[in-house]
Amino acid sequence: MHSQPQISLHATGPPLSSSGGRRIHRLCRVDVASTTDSDSGFTRLCTDYFICRRFPDKIDKAYARDDNQLTIDARLKYKNCVKLTVASVFASFALVCLVGCSWLLQQPTPASERPPETAKLERKTEVFTGKVLLVDGAYRLSLLKDPDTLLRLTRARRESEFAQEQINLRKYYQKTISVNGTLQGEWIFGADIVGQWTPPGGDTGPNIDAPKQSRP
Repeated sequence: MHSQPQISLHATGPPLSSSGGRRIHRLCRVDVASTTDSDSGFTRLCTDYFICRRFPDKIDKAYARDDNQLTIDARLKYKNCVKLTVASVFASFALVCLVGCSWLLQQPTPASERPPETAKLERKTEVFTGKVLLVDGAYRLSLLKDPDTLLRLTRARRESEFAQEQINLRKYYQKTISVNGTLQGEWIFGADIVGQWTPPGGDTGPNIDAPKQSRP
């Protein structure tokens, strides 16, 4: 005589960390037979199945953090690369502009824009002595024999070049100088400063404290 089958539930062991929190159970069917003097026994039929439950896995979280960190690092590297590229392009553009402006400034004035060249003037050398003054923002030579006569000095001998080769008298401010040259209008052309008069105890060097002129 056989009894009704019995089902027992046996846990195979504690959950493993690699199973992600899964616990394995074994379902068994047991047939118990009546025993005789000669034999006894029973039949055990077992079936394994899983009862699963998901637990947070620390390893997954660690991988997720690593992936996020790699993404952030990649973005930062990309932004830095873009910034360096923009800065390099801007610096190159500024350098090109500076070189271009310098080149344009060094170009000679086209012949069509120059004043017509005049003939050389005949030089009749005279000696002029006077004091250098600042008059209305410009340095002029006031002759000692005629203080109201204010003259400009130039090395040029062509009238068209007088202004271009004008001598700046700033360093002679309030000094008395002697000039060789030829008088024409307000100019002494072909001028050459040959000496300066210094009072006893006076400074013989250039006047470095002289104010800047505001006009030629």
